[in-house]
Amino acid sequence: MSELKCPKCSSPRATELPSGIKKCLDCNNEWGIGRTNSVYIKDIKMSFPSMVIFMVKWVIASIPALIILFMIGMILTGIFGVGIATLFR
Repeated sequence: MSELKCPKCSSPRATELPSGIKKCLDCNNEWGIGRTNSVYIKDIKMSFPSMVIFMVKWVIASIPALIILFMIGMILTGIFGVGIATLFR
């Protein structure tokens, strides 16, 4: 069996938990299978022309979604519009 070593502090005092996570007994660092890492984006540095190109692509990509939503709206208006029109005869 290989010796567990903490990747953070290189301590040989590490143990493997039943969930598959390995934990250092010295610095409480956890690593291994079952451990999820969170990523937080703090800042995005982008030049103005790149930002404009990105926004244009974003608008072009949203056109099919708008067409689909328009069609759904027209179908719902047709269904409920006919029902409401018959109420006021």
